[in-house]
This record gives sequence, C-alpha cells and structure tokens, in this order.
Amino acid sequence: NKEDVLKEAQFLIEKGYKEIVLTGIHVGGYGQDLEDESFTSLVRQLSEIKGLSSLRISSIEESEIDDELIELIATSDVIANHLHIPLQAGSNEVLKRMNRKYTKEQFIEKIAKIRSKLPGIAISTDIIVGFPGETEEDFKDTIEVAKECFDMIHVFPFSARSGTGAARMKDQIDPRVKSERVEKLLALSKELWENYTSKFINKEVNVLIERYDDENHLNIGHTSNYLEVAIPSDSARIGEYIKILLTKNMILSK
Repeated sequence: NKEDVLKEAQFLIEKGYKEIVLTGIHVGGYGQDLEDESFTSLVRQLSEIKGLSSLRISSIEESEIDDELIELIATSDVIANHLHIPLQAGSNEVLKRMNRKYTKEQFIEKIAKIRSKLPGIAISTDIIVGFPGETEEDFKDTIEVAKECFDMIHVFPFSARSGTGAARMKDQIDPRVKSERVEKLLALSKELWENYTSKFINKEVNVLIERYDDENHLNIGHTSNYLEVAIPSDSARIGEYIKILLTKNMILSK
C-alpha cells in the first residue's frame, strides 16, 4: 500500500540514497484498484519527501501517462527527465495480433503531447521484431514511428514461448530476417541517441555518481535525462552529484 511505499522511500533516503527508482509490472497502473489513489498521486507524494534528490520512473505504458503526470514532471525538480514507454511495434496490424489496446496513432499523439510539455526529455522504448506475420511493410511502419517518437530503443527479437497463442500463429518469421531487422533498429537507436545527446554537449549537467572505475580512474553515473557519463577523477565520489561541463568524450554509448 501507499504507506509502505512512502515508509520504505523515507528509510532509503535516511540511509543516504539519493535516487529512488519506481519499478514493477505495470507500475503506472498503481491505484486503479484503490479508492482515491493513483500512480500520479503516489509520484507526487514521493517527490515531496525531504532529502530525495531524484525520483526515476523505470517503465510505464502510454495509457498510464495522464496530463496530471506530465504536468507534475514538468514542474518538479526531483522527477527524472526520462520516460521509458514500451511501443512493441509500430504497425497497427502487428499491435492487434499482439493484443495491444492502442494504435500507433494514439501512441504518436501521446508522445507529441509529452514532448510539447517536456521539450528536453529523453524517451526510450522496447520494440519486438519478427512477431508472427510481421511483413516488411509492418517493419517499415515501426521504423517510421521510432524515428518520430524516440531517442533510444531496446530491441528484442520475437521468441516463441511454448503454449502461447503467438507460438501457434502461422507465418513465423525466418530467424535471419529477424536478425536483419534487429540490426537495423539497433543502428537507428544509435543514430537517435547520438542526435539526442549532441544537444547537451558543452552544457552544464548534474551527474549522480553510481560507480567508480579504478582501472581508468573514472566516476560513472547518469544525468536526470539518462545520459551515462564518465568523469575523470583520482578518487571515487559514489553517491554524490557532480556538476560538469559535458564534452562528447564523456558520454558513454548505450
């Protein structure tokens, strides 16, 4: 329940943790079975806990992002400027076969609304390639939606699980075709991420240090918008925020 979540967050903050990540299966669905509760309400209360520096939402469905949550992220100094929103496919036909309850048009509209309120936000996604029956035209649709909506893509080839409806579907995709499509999307993700990160070169950013590379003498951590950064240093500063002028060679590839 909410009290347990807030209590655990308070405990972690008192132990010295700077960032809390909200994670779970359909995390944005929190509160739908509770009276007068919602995910946005929980995020708001967590973000107001004294001493918390960063609150990060790990993954959230497009349908679970309401106007109130967008406004909260826009006005909060604590909530991370990054959202991971699974698309799975950019073809309406494939989405239907996946039993997804949204269309590519609805998805694009929601992303446009988010970017209009949060122009600097990083948006990443999950995409499955090679779902049974995925044509070349379907895959092209996915590429186009990805170009329009995202800054980074996590790519997964479809893998049939025994006993599932998808495993029994006809038109299973040749593994070589799947592999080719995975490579194309990974190349696109690299291009999109480089375009996004280039906007922050020679700008000041805050980095939460998460680990220290002893061999190369680097403090490594993330910015609010999920840039992974390596900062040369002779000493570890894990758990600290460091303000730096970002250079291209500091950004680690995803």
